[in-house]
Amino acid sequence: MSFNSIYGGWGQAPAPSLFGALPYPTPPVPANYVSFYLTSFNPSVLNCTVIGPQQRPYFTIITDPNMPTYTVLKDAKGRSTALVEWQSHPLVELRGVISKQKAGDWLRLSQDKASFKNNGRMWDPLLVDSARAIH
Repeated sequence: MSFNSIYGGWGQAPAPSLFGALPYPTPPVPANYVSFYLTSFNPSVLNCTVIGPQQRPYFTIITDPNMPTYTVLKDAKGRSTALVEWQSHPLVELRGVISKQKAGDWLRLSQDKASFKNNGRMWDPLLVDSARAIH
C-alpha cells in the first residue's frame, strides 16, 4: 500500500505485526467510507491509477511531460473530469461541478493539519493504511 504523509514523500507503509512475527489484521472500514487507492505510479502519483470499490479503476491521473503545470483526472471511460493547474497557488476545476478556483479554497486543511475536508467529504492520507475518502 502507498501512503502520503504531509511531512514526507510517497512511500511504502510498513506492515505492522504482533510480537514482530504475526500479521496485523486490518480493521474493517465503516459502511459510510468509500476507499480509493492510488496505484501504478508512472513514475509518480502525478501519473497513476485510482482504484475504488471492487478493486476497479475509477480514475486515471495524467500529467503530460510536455505540459507539467497541468494534471488531468479522467474517469473510467476516459472523460476528463478534473484539472489541476500547478502554480504558486494551485487551481482546481471539476468539469460541470465547480469552475476553476484556488485548491486551498475548495479543499481546506483540517485544524490538526492531518487531513483535508470539503462539503462533507474528507481525504485523510494516514487513515488506517491508505488514502480513504469519506462520502
